[in-house]
Amino acid sequence: MATSVMHDLFDGGTYHLMADSTEFFRMKLLNAETKEPIDLSTATNVEWFVGSASTRNRYAEVTKSLLNDEIYILSDAETGAENIVQVSLKGDETKNFSGGFIHQLLVTDGDGNRFRPMQGLLVFSSALISIN
Repeated sequence: MATSVMHDLFDGGTYHLMADSTEFFRMKLLNAETKEPIDLSTATNVEWFVGSASTRNRYAEVTKSLLNDEIYILSDAETGAENIVQVSLKGDETKNFSGGFIHQLLVTDGDGNRFRPMQGLLVFSSALISIN
């Protein structure tokens, strides 16, 4: 199992990853119109869902939650705003992943309102060479 570096998913784009490796992600949340930080300091929960973009792999999915201590909210070093979400995927969670997977964040704010501030695509490939 390989270990990866931190991936910054700030633009919600497409990222290519290796299955069966530990991957770390940071997502900086900004208002799409104003580019102002989305304040997560009063969020009661943040969930991150990774699920297959294909109906063929609809059972291959991972859900992470702030409530389960699987997601961390960090402050932006430049602005001081609490608008960065950090999460990891472990190798055993992705060992059977192959192809495209959609990732989405779901935030529940202090008033109970829920919104999805980010979505993107993660593409997983199998290792070509074994390191064992």
